[in-house]
Amino acid sequence: MMIAPMLFACGSTADDLNINEDVFIEIDNAIFDFDNMSFDSIIINNSFLQLNTLIFDIDTNNSVNISFVYINDRLHWANELDLIMEFVADCPTDEKVFFNISGLKSDILYEINQDGSPIANLTSNSHGNISFNNSDWSNKTFTIIQLDKINYNIRRVTTRLIDDFLPIFIVLAGVAGVIALYATNDIRVFLGVIIGMLLFVEALKIM
Repeated sequence: MMIAPMLFACGSTADDLNINEDVFIEIDNAIFDFDNMSFDSIIINNSFLQLNTLIFDIDTNNSVNISFVYINDRLHWANELDLIMEFVADCPTDEKVFFNISGLKSDILYEINQDGSPIANLTSNSHGNISFNNSDWSNKTFTIIQLDKINYNIRRVTTRLIDDFLPIFIVLAGVAGVIALYATNDIRVFLGVIIGMLLFVEALKIM
């Protein structure tokens, strides 16, 4: 295990740390790097690194470098769309690297992003654990964002319904516009009805 320039013994705990210079911690094949971060505690084990309540267990046959950018220090009070963490990872080969993260809130939906694009939506188990992997390497930036399962499922169902029934919505908009034109003899009302219905559909998509 390598740690520099700060020194901790494997299996030890350090409390109330304000890290204002680069620190490197090597555990198995993972080298963790962080700077300008504060932690209530750091626990170093032979197989994992724990920062506050978050536990990082990296499974790979080759070396992987992980640089922490951000860790939410109010993890258990996080709300929907809050950023939970951000880190940059790099592996010199095409080796598949498994990221096992524990200490999150249990039964919560999290969105995993790689270089700004979603790659998975994972629900934490009763121990607050999620796992994902990557095998396509260069420097990759990963972010984890907390979602709300109920709102997420409602949006997913709404989007699916809109996609499936969009042609019907368009026909209904046309029919409603024709009825309005016939009743008022005003082309502005006709256009307003159609535009209003189409805007309503678009609004449902972004709910």
